[in-house]
Amino acid sequence: MANSLAGGFIRNTYTGDNGPHHAIYPIKFSAEPTPGVEPSLDQKDTTSILATVGFAEFLAVLRPFFNTATKFGLSEIYKVDAETEERTFIYGWDAAVTGSAIAANIELSMATLTYKTIGGGGLKIVMMEGITLPNIKFYPPYTVDSVEADLTAYITSGDTIIIGRDNTYPFAPITFGCKTSDALRAKAGL
Repeated sequence: MANSLAGGFIRNTYTGDNGPHHAIYPIKFSAEPTPGVEPSLDQKDTTSILATVGFAEFLAVLRPFFNTATKFGLSEIYKVDAETEERTFIYGWDAAVTGSAIAANIELSMATLTYKTIGGGGLKIVMMEGITLPNIKFYPPYTVDSVEADLTAYITSGDTIIIGRDNTYPFAPITFGCKTSDALRAKAGL
């Protein structure tokens, strides 16, 4: 099903100025997952990797978008039925990772990197209350050795475990933008 989480996803909880945030990352299982057992995930290059190891590699390139006070904690893996979209909890762990930027997080900000997938769909990596200033938009190619370029290098590499909602892997960046989140403004009573 297009624009679906069918297959499965990782839901990660991380801290923010206005409470916890939850990010969802679609994934592919290497084999039928068993609840309570750490699954292996497919990488774009068709190899497999344990979920905790693959997600740690992803967080390594995501953490520079956040101040050192940001904590990436509870990570949960769910399997999603392709027909009913019913979710089944498979595995959970504490990612125990912090942001790595010295710059302060920007309250109420929402940064989004978008990618085109092999199947013609899209992938969005959304980051709430990170260090990116609102009201900006960049187009690739990104500056060499920038956080955007490093994340894009991982997301489009053979090592990525992250897929688009069309169940295919990303291959090209489209944009990187940041704005003030309307949802966070409403939550903060502004």
